[in-house]
Amino acid sequence: MKTKLKITKRKPKAKRKGKPVSRPSPTSVDAIGSVAGEIHNFRQSILYFIKVMWGLIPQEPLPEYKEAWDAVMRAEGKNWLRLKETVRAEWFGHGVQVPDGYWIWSWHGFTKGSNLTWQQTLILLGVEKATRSKDVSFHISVRSGHGIGKSATMTWIVLWFLYCYFQAQVPVTAPTSGQMHDVLWKELSLWINRIKNERVREVFDWKSDYIRMKHDPETWFARAKTSSKENTEALAGVHSEHVLIAVDEASGVPEQVYNTAEGALTSGNVGVVMISNPTRVIGYFFDSHHKNSEDWQTFHFNCEQSPVVDSRYVQRQAKRHGVESDEYRIRVLGQFPSEDMMDDSGYLQLIPRTRINVEPSLAENDKFIGKKFLAIDPSGEGDDECEFVLRDSFRAKNILTLNTTNDAVIAENLLTFIDRYNLKTGDIVIEGFGIGVSVAKRISKATKGKIDVYIVLPGNRPTDESKTNAEFFVLFESEVEEGGQCRFLNLRSLMHFRMRDWIMKGGRVIDNNVENSDFAEQLASGRYKRSLQGNKVQMMSKQEMNKLRIKSPNKNDALALTFLLEQTDGLGQAQSSADVQAITNSQNSVDDRFGVL
Repeated sequence: MKTKLKITKRKPKAKRKGKPVSRPSPTSVDAIGSVAGEIHNFRQSILYFIKVMWGLIPQEPLPEYKEAWDAVMRAEGKNWLRLKETVRAEWFGHGVQVPDGYWIWSWHGFTKGSNLTWQQTLILLGVEKATRSKDVSFHISVRSGHGIGKSATMTWIVLWFLYCYFQAQVPVTAPTSGQMHDVLWKELSLWINRIKNERVREVFDWKSDYIRMKHDPETWFARAKTSSKENTEALAGVHSEHVLIAVDEASGVPEQVYNTAEGALTSGNVGVVMISNPTRVIGYFFDSHHKNSEDWQTFHFNCEQSPVVDSRYVQRQAKRHGVESDEYRIRVLGQFPSEDMMDDSGYLQLIPRTRINVEPSLAENDKFIGKKFLAIDPSGEGDDECEFVLRDSFRAKNILTLNTTNDAVIAENLLTFIDRYNLKTGDIVIEGFGIGVSVAKRISKATKGKIDVYIVLPGNRPTDESKTNAEFFVLFESEVEEGGQCRFLNLRSLMHFRMRDWIMKGGRVIDNNVENSDFAEQLASGRYKRSLQGNKVQMMSKQEMNKLRIKSPNKNDALALTFLLEQTDGLGQAQSSADVQAITNSQNSVDDRFGVL
C-alpha cells in the first residue's frame, strides 16, 4: 500500500518591525579592501607612501649614472648594504672646489617641493629595505652636516610607521626642548597638514606632546619627550607589537637615556632611527658608527653635497671657522670632531680618538727599546680585570689581562715579566688600593729585597708624593705654577696628562684590532675639567664613569701609571713607524728572550 506524502505549505514569516539590519554594501566592502591593499603597498615602500601623501619623488641621477642608481634602488638584502656605499654626489651633479677649500655644487634632476634629495632617498631606502629583508637592520644611524633635511626625513618615517602599523607606538626624543618641540614636533604638524588625502590626514590628531591615531588613541600614538639626565625615561614605557624609536640630534642625548631603553634598543623587533650632527666622539651614537657599526645601517652625508643647502651657508662656515676646524667638520662635513666638546658636567675629552695611533702586534717580535716601564692596575672587588701594561719611549702594549684578585697569581706573573724584560727597582709601579700592597710585598720577598715596586695611591697630592716617595716620583717644573703649587689636583690627573703628552707627541699603542681597538677606546674615554678646589685639573672619577655606564678604563689607568716613574721632563717621541724601525735596527741588544738564562 502506497503512502501519500503530505506536503505542508510554509507560511511566510511576519515582517520584522523596527529598523532593517544593515549589511555592508558591495561598495563599502570594496572600500575596506581598497584601504587594506593601500596600507599593504605603503608598508612595502615608504617612497610610495611619500609620493601618494605629498607628491614627492626621488631626485633623478645624471644619465650616465642612471643604470647604477637603478641597481641601488632595486637591490635587496646584503646586496643593498654593499651598493648603498657606492653612491656618490657625482651621480647627481657637478662640484667645483673653490680656493677656500669648500665645494660648490650644481644639481641635476632636482626641484625643491617636487623631489626628495638623493641623500634623503638613501635614508628612506634603508627603511624600505629593512622591512623586506632580515639581512638589513632596522636600526638606522645617520650622521650629517646641517640642513640636509634631517627633520623632514624623520617626520616622514614617523608618520609612515604610525599609519601603516596597527597600534604602533613611537617614542620620539631630542636632547633639548627647542629641538624637540620647536623643530621636530612642529615639522610633524606641518607635514600632517600637507597630506593630500583628507581621509588619511584626519586620522592624525596632533597635540603638543602626542600624535594620536583617532581609531585607537590610547594605544596608537607617537610621543614627544625631551631627553636629559633627569628625564631618562624618554624612550621607555612603550608596549606594542610595533615600536619605532626616533631620536633627533642623537649625539647630544645623554647616555643614561639609551641605557634605560637598552632592552628595546637591542631588540630585533623594534625599529630605531637616530639622526644627528656628530658632535661628540663618545657615547651611544658615536659607537653606532664605530665599534657597534655591524649592528646598524649607517649613513654619512656632507651638507656641501645636499641640493637643499644654500652654498652661502657653507661659505660662511668656511670663512668663520676654516675648513680644517671641528666646527666645519661637524656642521658641514658631517664628521665627528677631532676633540670632543664639553659635556653637561663640564668635562672635556682628554685625548681625541683621532690622535691615538694604533699598530698591530708583531707577537714575539714586538721590540721594546731602551728603558721600559711596567704598570699593574689590579682588579678590585667588582668585575674589573687586572691589567699589565708595558711601555718604552715609543710604544705601549697590554701584555696580560687577569680575571683574578689573587695577589699570589699576580705576583707570579709579575716575576716572569721582571725576568723577561730585565726590570729593576724604579721600573715597576702598582696601584696601592686593594691587593697592590700585598703584591709588592711578595715581589720584595721573592727577590730578597733587590726589587722594590712603587706603590701608588692616585688620590695623593703630587707635592706630597715628591717628598714621601722621591726615590720613584719626580714633580716636573712645568707641572708647578707660580707660588709652588702643582696645577693638578692629584696624581691621577697628573699621570693622565703626562700620558696625553706622550700620545700627542707620537706614542703608539699595540693592538691587533687596529680599527676598533679596545685599548684606544679606553684611552679616548678619559674626561677632565678644572676643579673648584683651587682651579686645579682633575679627572672624572671611576664612580662618575660607572654612573654613565662608561667601561672601567683599566688599560688606560695602567698605561698612565707608567708615567709616574719618569725622571725627566719632555721625553722625546718617535714621530713615525720608520723612526722606530731605524732605532730598533740600531740597537745592539733589544729584548733578548733568553738573556735571563
